Amino acid sequence: MPIITEPELAENEYITDLGIEIRHALTHLQAPTGRGKSTFIIEEFAKTNKVILVCPVKVQVAQIASDFKDNKKVQ
Repeated sequence: MPIITEPELAENEYITDLGIEIRHALTHLQAPTGRGKSTFIIEEFAKTNKVILVCPVKVQVAQIASDFKDNKKVQ
């Protein structure tokens, strides 16, 4: 059975501000653009798991590559 939580983000609040813990490998995050979804997955979930992050646009790929260029765990 799926575990569903629907916390609300306040103005200028990011997913990392909510203290969410991912407990299942198949997890869906939904939030407005710029709320830290990709960053959250890379910084939190990738600590103990391999992650494939699929981005629909080249600009997002470039942004993530730039943000994590110094992180040895992110390729």
